[in-house]
Amino acid sequence: MTNASIHAAERSIHVVHALIQTIFADARTPALAAIDQLMPAFAEDFSMVTTAGAVVRLPQVDAMFHQAAAGRPGLRIEVSDVEPVWQAGTSVA
Repeated sequence: MTNASIHAAERSIHVVHALIQTIFADARTPALAAIDQLMPAFAEDFSMVTTAGAVVRLPQVDAMFHQAAAGRPGLRIEVSDVEPVWQAGTSVA
């Protein structure tokens, strides 16, 4: 695995989670600005599984972030122990 690709992937993980923390924990205006920065990072066919086990697509994720913006003051997200498990070209998981 190339170090440059792994480093870029790890940086991306940290940037995305910093934006998500801003969405939930900061005041409404910076939270909404973070949503605008975050959403283009997701592919058009992006989906995720919620903590309740529901699969949601990109429009629902966007709505969820808007609804939850500034709703968890003091929330902290920490990312640690990032380990690559697969790489093909510049794609890393």
